[in-house]
Amino acid sequence: MSAQTKTRFAELVSSARAALWNARSGTGGSDQRAVMEAATATSRAAGFLEAVTISDPLAARAMIDELESLVEGADAGTLEAQAT
Repeated sequence: MSAQTKTRFAELVSSARAALWNARSGTGGSDQRAVMEAATATSRAAGFLEAVTISDPLAARAMIDELESLVEGADAGTLEAQAT
């Protein structure tokens, strides 16, 4: 997997983490808007991961773990402010 792919996925996950944090903490404006932004950002990361998985399934394993960690943290309410 290329460094560019890893970097882009890290950017997408970071955006999703920030949007989820905003939705949880209430800093993202209206509740509905913050939730939609979180859903959209997470969906983008998942879609990117799907494309990588199709083209290089073995290389995508670490990325799958990272996305699953993000989603589990959102479900459990344990998201940290790791967004940049």
